[in-house]
Amino acid sequence: MRRMHGREAEENTVGEQTELFTDTEKPKVVLMDTIQELERIIVTIGSEIGDTCPVCRTDSVEEIGGCNTCTSCGAQLKCGL
Repeated sequence: MRRMHGREAEENTVGEQTELFTDTEKPKVVLMDTIQELERIIVTIGSEIGDTCPVCRTDSVEEIGGCNTCTSCGAQLKCGL
């Protein structure tokens, strides 16, 4: 392969290009018996306190400042007077 820089050309060999990429050991995956089957997990998605947030689905809903708010994304789901 030739690269042109201005008026001069440079020769590249395969060894020069591949020496930048070293083989690294892939991480090992370990499966654990502590993961529950999906049929046994009960998740309630909603706007009530203790429910899973319907917006981000990662955290729970708690009462913050008089509103039911997601503790992860901050979505205000229900505000009462």
